[in-house]
Amino acid sequence: MDRATVPIGLASALALAGGLFSPPAAAAPASSPAYLPRSASLALYTREAVTPSIQLAWELDLLEQKHDALVLVAVGGGGYAISMAKVGPMLDVPMTFFYQHLLAVGLGYRSVRADGFQWGLHVVSGPLLYGARFEGPPAEHFVIGTLEGRVQAGWRAGSVTFGLTLGVCQPFDYPPKSYAGELVGGLLFGAYANWR
Repeated sequence: MDRATVPIGLASALALAGGLFSPPAAAAPASSPAYLPRSASLALYTREAVTPSIQLAWELDLLEQKHDALVLVAVGGGGYAISMAKVGPMLDVPMTFFYQHLLAVGLGYRSVRADGFQWGLHVVSGPLLYGARFEGPPAEHFVIGTLEGRVQAGWRAGSVTFGLTLGVCQPFDYPPKSYAGELVGGLLFGAYANWR
């Protein structure tokens, strides 16, 4: 949990600094209703196993000003590992299949500059379902609580913003009898599109 605290603290400080020093831009009304997804991302979770993940995000403006907004964020998505690892106490159990799927809710900050540059961050928490198959031990399927923080930055092209995202996903705890639990989450990086 300590590894996730530092990036989230830095991202919060950046959000405050960005809000103080960003030139004002006219607030634009959301282009899609809150019940439809407002963004999509493709990111790689990297921790021993590499897991591409597709996520959709819904955003509801809680507080909106000229150039920034505090939003309620709900994300959902998941992926399947493309790079496996050996697991177990001696790291000698080959893994043949691994997946992780997340549903989470939290708060986010979005900033829109007059020149089209947009950036933001969000911190969400919720259940993560993961599972794995191995050569030998029985398959695993667990649900655990996680905390995920992301920073994103991009440029607006027409009505859609395209950019890059960086973050970390950290479980609150691992099931004691799980071989694959330590592969859940990790650092993530990828691309996103936002049409809010």
